[in-house]
Parts: sequence; structure tokens; C-alpha cells
Amino acid sequence: MIVLVCGLSGSGKSYIVDKAKVENIGFVSVKASGLLLAGKLPVSGLDVDALIKNQNFLIEQLLLLHANHGNLVVDGHILIETIEGPQLVPDKFFDQLPISSIVFIDSKPDEILRRKPRVLTRIEEIAALSEIEAANGKRLAAKYELLFKTVTDGDINAFRLALHEAVNKSR
Repeated sequence: MIVLVCGLSGSGKSYIVDKAKVENIGFVSVKASGLLLAGKLPVSGLDVDALIKNQNFLIEQLLLLHANHGNLVVDGHILIETIEGPQLVPDKFFDQLPISSIVFIDSKPDEILRRKPRVLTRIEEIAALSEIEAANGKRLAAKYELLFKTVTDGDINAFRLALHEAVNKSR
């Protein structure tokens, strides 16, 4: 089972996954950007071609990790900011992964901006992109019949509950 934890960069995904101690409830924590960096692939300043290359690499790595470790919590994205503008990760990549649920980390746009300086500096634009990521997460959950949960950044208990619901749904 793979639980995809999504949200914009700086939304608090890594923080909540780390603080929830997912290893204690049978998951291996995987940070997509960590896999990319280990593979010597860029994680910022991407064009669309680099985004596609990165997604193909992530599919290979996540399938290997899933085969070797079983339950994964993947800190990743559904929407990626590129130099050509924001891009949704194409569905064909999600088609290949055994995702059981999607957890969207909801964070205030001003907090996202404070945590992660970026090219985007307008609060309204960050808010809109966050809404797009959440909406596409809901759409993917509906398409693949997955559990979708929204968790407020920093709410460790709600995140743990979402993971328990993912486990129970997969039984």
C-alpha cells in the first residue's frame, strides 16, 4: 500500500510525516525529493521534460521500495511548480502505482511562503495552486476509488488517524 501525502512545497508534508513516526505503525517514509536527489536529478528549476523524467524515475524507485518494504508513506506532489508554470503530474504516472489513499496537507498560503521562498510571491497565487493540488487529489481519489483526506498542517493526530483509515480501507 502507498499513501501519497501531497501539498505544495512548504505546506508541512515532511514535518507531519516525520513527527507522526509512521515507522511505528508499519510504514516506511519516503520523500520523493530525496529519491530524486539521490538519483542526481534536479528538484527545482524544472522544465516540463525534466518533470516527466523525474516522474519516470520516481515510478521505478517507488515500485522497488514498495516491493521490498510494503507499506509506504510518500511525501510528494500532484502539482509541480516548473519554470514553464505549474504542471499537474499526468495521470499515467498514478496509473502505475498501488496508491491506496491520498492525504492533502492544508496550510495557510502565508505560512507556505514563509517556509519555502519561491518564485511565486503572491499569496493569492499560492492559495490558488494549493486549491488546484487539493482538487486534483480529490479527482484522482474519485478516479481510482481511493480514500482522500485533508489534514491541517501540524495536526499529527489527524494525520495518524488518516493513516489508520488507509490501513483499514485496504483490508
